[in-house]
Amino acid sequence: MGLGSYAARRVVTGMITLIVVMIFNWFLFRLPSIVTGSDPSWYYVYSRVAAGSFTAERMVFMLLSFKQRWRIPSLHAPIGVWLDHLIMYMINMFTFNLGEDLFLYSGRPIVEILAARIPVSVYLILPETLIAIGIGIAIGARLGARPGGKFDVIMMAVALMLYSIPTFWLQLIFKLLFTVNWTIWPAAGGLFYYGKSTSDILINALDMFFMLILPIMTLVIAGFAGWMLLMRNSLMEVMGEDYILTAKAKGLDEATILYKHAFRNAILPVVTGVILALAFVWTGAVITETIFVIPGIGYLLFQAIIQLDYPLVEATFYFIALATIFANIIADISYALLDPRVRY
Repeated sequence: MGLGSYAARRVVTGMITLIVVMIFNWFLFRLPSIVTGSDPSWYYVYSRVAAGSFTAERMVFMLLSFKQRWRIPSLHAPIGVWLDHLIMYMINMFTFNLGEDLFLYSGRPIVEILAARIPVSVYLILPETLIAIGIGIAIGARLGARPGGKFDVIMMAVALMLYSIPTFWLQLIFKLLFTVNWTIWPAAGGLFYYGKSTSDILINALDMFFMLILPIMTLVIAGFAGWMLLMRNSLMEVMGEDYILTAKAKGLDEATILYKHAFRNAILPVVTGVILALAFVWTGAVITETIFVIPGIGYLLFQAIIQLDYPLVEATFYFIALATIFANIIADISYALLDPRVRY
């Protein structure tokens, strides 16, 4: 099987996976209705009633509005009606016709909401991912070249300690230190936290960068250790191969053996992880964005779950699944391109 056939097969399997995920996503938000026999619209109405007092007419209006805007069939509708609903749902997902939001941004198209939040998540996750990968690979390559030394022992202890620390705990400690004990960074947002705002694009960009330095710092500290361990172990395995021993027997210098022969092959297993990590650039970090109140995709998902905004949660789940599946396809094809030994 050639590379073209392999790539086509991966695309087809990715599409099948996406369809399965879409069907699961559809059942996930309608399963309570099937189990309890209650219309999902009522869950939405109950959540709104619990937050305030509503008349019977207002409750009926909310119920009908929800059913109409989310296009939910009756629980007693024939199976054909539900199948039509499922097919229309899948068509809408494929065409990114995600409908309108119901509560947080009432009446606003969900696609616009996601499009407005994606750049914020990218601005947060992309620098952190690239910095953590760069530091991890650089240190891991040095450790893999000389395992067992003092630097290797020290860095392994540091890496294992950082790897075992929950990221959210580290972020809470940093936020306590730098926003409460030492007011170096704002607790939430940038200039808006101090009641100020500006329409200048450059100032807003710099303000956002300043706001994101602290969460980026915590993510880099918590994330580089995994890349370091992965690169170290991969390079150690490659350094024991026969062609490395042959290169040493030929009298090649250590730098040539390490960077021209060993490193190029040791980096291949890391490529898949790098591409998958870049997929999460678009989907945000729920815990990080929630702790630091960063208006990205992750914080949007948290708000939607708390407010029981079902259509928004459903659309966000689909977007995250789509990005992950697409990244897996790109990772598999890239690995096949980089390593000619891969059998299709």
